[in-house]
Amino acid sequence: LEGLKGMDLVRRTLEEARGAARQQGKNVGQGRNSPGTRRPTGGASRGRRRWSGPGPDNRDPQLFGALTGDVARTRGWSARVAEGAVFGR
Repeated sequence: LEGLKGMDLVRRTLEEARGAARQQGKNVGQGRNSPGTRRPTGGASRGRRRWSGPGPDNRDPQLFGALTGDVARTRGWSARVAEGAVFGR
């Protein structure tokens, strides 16, 4: 290690530490840049709050008429709602 300075010294020391860990049967090279350490994102399972970003999202505030229309459509009430609107006028 003599004659090495700065990052060269750090790299050499790290290589030696990894070599010693390999000899002991430990996993090495699992730093943040290693492709095997990335965790899948998904948010809900991790308990972290995820933001929707700048684009439109189904969690954005909705107009009441559009919201009730969507509820009626998903529940199959569209025909009955249309009949009620006609008779209500």
